[in-house]
Amino acid sequence: MSTREKTTGLKKSIRTLFAGIALGALGTLASAGPLGAPGDIYSVGTYEIIPNFASQVIIQFDGETGERVGNFVFSNGDVPILAGQIMGMTWAPNGNLFISWHGGGFTNWRIKEYDGQTGLFIQDVIIVENGNFTIAKGLTFGPDGDLYVGNFLQANVTRYDGTTWEVKSVTPNDGVMGGPNGIHFAPNGNLMVLSGGFNKILEYDVSDGFFTLIGDFGTVPGSVQPQDFTWGPNGNIFVARGTAGGVAELDGTTGAFLGNFIPGDTSLKVNGLVFDNYDRLLTSMIFPLSRVDAYDATTGVAMGPFLTDGFGGSSIPTIITVKPSDSPSACSAADLAEPFGELNFFDVSAFLSLFSAGDAGADLTGDGQFNFFDVSEFLSVFSAGCP
Repeated sequence: MSTREKTTGLKKSIRTLFAGIALGALGTLASAGPLGAPGDIYSVGTYEIIPNFASQVIIQFDGETGERVGNFVFSNGDVPILAGQIMGMTWAPNGNLFISWHGGGFTNWRIKEYDGQTGLFIQDVIIVENGNFTIAKGLTFGPDGDLYVGNFLQANVTRYDGTTWEVKSVTPNDGVMGGPNGIHFAPNGNLMVLSGGFNKILEYDVSDGFFTLIGDFGTVPGSVQPQDFTWGPNGNIFVARGTAGGVAELDGTTGAFLGNFIPGDTSLKVNGLVFDNYDRLLTSMIFPLSRVDAYDATTGVAMGPFLTDGFGGSSIPTIITVKPSDSPSACSAADLAEPFGELNFFDVSAFLSLFSAGDAGADLTGDGQFNFFDVSEFLSVFSAGCP
């Protein structure tokens, strides 16, 4: 038997052995997690205080099934937010949830912190009552631990110390930012700002504590006030095209426009988007109804409405996020792929790819060879699960 035939046969054996384990692993993920569980979906929705009077709340949904787990965040523990609006949210390095909220008008803003496990209100870390915050939708924590907040009508981004919450720096008033919506850090450590008014993404170097404009990273043609963006599994950037509907795709390295991953549809205005842990792209809609739809993360094929429970009226901005894992590092030698801290089909697929490529990451016996003993070791470690 030739070496090629032996390799082909071994690969078939590996796939056969892993098929049952992979399905079993996926099956263990089916049950809904507890309140505050990582991997679940958190979305702004409605809470009916009295009949025909609803306030805003952040609802938790099971990450796989979309089943409603419960109301996660009220304004002060068990008290609903009686006025104003939630405009943005992000997970902090300490695992807590931060939201931007205004209490009516554009001069009464808060950045609120909630316990990431219980959803209980902790504190207002930033209070602004002089109009310096105006529609603070985009907010994110940087690699430096500081909080970055986009001020839409002021057309700037403010950097706050992640401990004292004092202002550290503000983007220059140079007229290049036409109202920031989504703001996120790129894999290279630079800050990317979606300029909704100009349909483009700006890139800033913030390594020295200030905002140094690198330039326009990419444009989003045909969009109308694009609302947010995220990185996809393929490394590209996906942008919610606002009232134009649909999702645009930009090359994650060059910023070149690659086309609309989800075709534009003005009847489905995309407000938020996130890739979940189950190979889906989720998009949230506002007007004429609020809901979250699902699409295949690879092909963009529509999978239909996914989350609908709890959104009530048509004016709720269904901002969505997936809570990151509490255990971002690998839990064992078999934990080879995200989400780290759990063993599932993605780890099986990663091992197969490494083994086929003759990569040292699949040489679990450390003997410099790639054979059945590596497969056996992987199966043994995988079956043992995370400690």
